[in-house]
Amino acid sequence: MRQPEDQPKFIDHFIGFLLNLLAKDVVLDSAANVKAIQASDLEWIVVRYPRLMDSEHKGRYQVWYVSKSSGTQLSRADGADFILKELTEMKWLKKLPVASY
Repeated sequence: MRQPEDQPKFIDHFIGFLLNLLAKDVVLDSAANVKAIQASDLEWIVVRYPRLMDSEHKGRYQVWYVSKSSGTQLSRADGADFILKELTEMKWLKKLPVASY
């Protein structure tokens, strides 16, 4: 789900096109879930991940919106690391950041 702060590069548009072509129901379901979360009174953060990899924890990842510097992959361990940190820091409350390399 694109955000106003996103500045997608060509590969982001291409991946979005492929997802809409090959898994449109998944994309629509995901968007509906995000809208339901946004409409709730809960404190929430929806983390958008690129392709998750079964690789080791590096501890060096970036968190921002889709941009020229956002990567196309992240280890599951680093994704979990970001979520655990965010549970206490709450820097991205009510936002949809992207965590990637």
